[in-house]
Amino acid sequence: MKFPHFALFGLIVMGLDFSRSQSTPQSSLQDGFQAVNEGRIEEAIQFLESSIQGDPKNPLAYYYKGVALGKKGDFEKALICFEQAIAIEEKNPDIYYNRGVAYFNLGKLEEALTDYNKAIEMDATRGAFWNSRGLVKGAKGEFQAAIIDYTKAVSLETQNADFYFNLGMARSKTGDFDRAVKDFSNSLQFDNTKPDAYNQRGIARAMRNELASALEDFDHSFDIAPENPNTLNNRGFVRCKMGEYGVALRDFSAAILLNPQFATAYYNRAMAHAALKNSDLALEDYNKAVELDPKNFDALSKRGALLAQKGDVFNGLNDQQKALEMNPDFALGYYHRGIVQKKSGNLKGAIESYSKALEINPKFSSAFFNRGRLKSEMGDESGAFDDYSKAIEANPRHSNSFYNRALISYKKGNFDAALKDYDSALQFNSKHQDAFYNRGLLKSEEGNSREALQDFESVIALDPQNGDAWISAGYMNFVLQDWKKSVSAFQTGIEFCQNKITELQEKQKVRMNADGTPAQESTPVFLDYAHIFLALGEMHLGRKEEAQAALISYFVGRPNVEEVDWLLRVSRYLTGSLSSSQLISSIQSPKVLQQQQLMCEAYFYIGSREWLEGDQEKARLAFEKSISFGVSHLPEFKAAWACVQKMK
Repeated sequence: MKFPHFALFGLIVMGLDFSRSQSTPQSSLQDGFQAVNEGRIEEAIQFLESSIQGDPKNPLAYYYKGVALGKKGDFEKALICFEQAIAIEEKNPDIYYNRGVAYFNLGKLEEALTDYNKAIEMDATRGAFWNSRGLVKGAKGEFQAAIIDYTKAVSLETQNADFYFNLGMARSKTGDFDRAVKDFSNSLQFDNTKPDAYNQRGIARAMRNELASALEDFDHSFDIAPENPNTLNNRGFVRCKMGEYGVALRDFSAAILLNPQFATAYYNRAMAHAALKNSDLALEDYNKAVELDPKNFDALSKRGALLAQKGDVFNGLNDQQKALEMNPDFALGYYHRGIVQKKSGNLKGAIESYSKALEINPKFSSAFFNRGRLKSEMGDESGAFDDYSKAIEANPRHSNSFYNRALISYKKGNFDAALKDYDSALQFNSKHQDAFYNRGLLKSEEGNSREALQDFESVIALDPQNGDAWISAGYMNFVLQDWKKSVSAFQTGIEFCQNKITELQEKQKVRMNADGTPAQESTPVFLDYAHIFLALGEMHLGRKEEAQAALISYFVGRPNVEEVDWLLRVSRYLTGSLSSSQLISSIQSPKVLQQQQLMCEAYFYIGSREWLEGDQEKARLAFEKSISFGVSHLPEFKAAWACVQKMK
């Protein structure tokens, strides 16, 4: 009979001579023993009862009847038989051992422990005795003590697959997954037909983040026992960790098909749907998980976060409250409550929830990160910086914390620290588009145009329709004076950005003028600058007339606002309808910094026109004048600097 973790009733012959004799009790005992061994339980019980009637002082008859009753699952009656056997033969360790097994299966752990201790005291050389005592200690949560007993068991029986399996289970419970993997491997070395050993080794490997190896183990387990929903659930979980959410969904669905009451599979499938942005399907599965397991506070908390995300803040908060009532020490619940409170606009409450989560779990990196974002949003950049640093301390691979900390360092002018954090963010997330883009901006500002271009190209490789990255690449190619690539990048970036703007405008209500006609939507100023640089690139390629015509057409009908008016004047200068002196005299800004920026831009455009018209000396003087204003972050400054260097 199979018991938890492969504990079995022992069939101990105890040195008797089973040669056939004329003694009815003896022959009945022999027949009963053989029937037990062959699984003919009811016949065995009849033979053994007959033997007891003929010889009520024979402990073996009671012992084997107890074994037969145990195999039948009647542990209460089995106990009576073992007690009767002990009353006759009190110094036999096998009887105590099997009575311990009966106690264990009845949930009477202390009684089982007493019997196993007695059996070991009588004979400490039996691996099964140590193994079974380990099972009791494991059931009591005493996993370190269980490990000692299992270790003793495998030292006595070095090729027992079950003992190694139990040792691996105990080590997994203590978080020692390295040794657990070795134990499960030893178990499989001596018996590679057990699906549970593959399954548990897969779990241990997944905990060590050896996801590919874990997947192989779950595949082996599935091949042996395809009807086991736990294996499918575990395989789906690993596939989620590998980012293969679509394939994981199939595993979770198959597990649910095998066991429609499998709450954990519904919960995991909900998380996979959520990762794929299938919020409605995720909500259905969270509902089912909570229905099947109303005490699953984790599912409640995640459902609450999803409800808030879908706009149902009231019920979202209600779920968080229920989850925290079930488990007041549930750090993830406070974390999710913080997310819901942020969604409702209660920033102060959200910070308090994240802080509570951190009281419970001081290593909760995501709570530090989210609290840092809120502090930054509320203007507390110093507090945000500290929280991002703590998030990194708790999780040195937390890419977004490095990225957000870099943004703060950049604002403070600490470019070296910002660059270092951008590098770290990308080290731990090589697909972090924002980190590539902002590192590119920083490198551009430091004058490292070629490396900046590489970062913008990395963004484009990840997102070929990222208009901002294309335009930034256009600027860098312009500074590097690769006019062809610059023009191509500006054209592509402008197209993608304009498409995105149009798409957003179509989703919004059309703004109307007082006369009932649709109002003209303003184009972002950064696109105006992109068009000007595009025109300059075209002119450098010898397409001056086409570039000027395109520039005039672009600015026709633009709204008369300050920034656009300035760029309209730049456009008029580059197309020949405004002189350089008129362009300079038109700059009338009361703000010193803005005045310097506009002057830097103006002299760059003047130098560009002079260069295109063939007057190198006037161009050089204008570029040097542009540089003299020291506004180094402007692309006009960088382009002017590059032109001066080329002229030397």
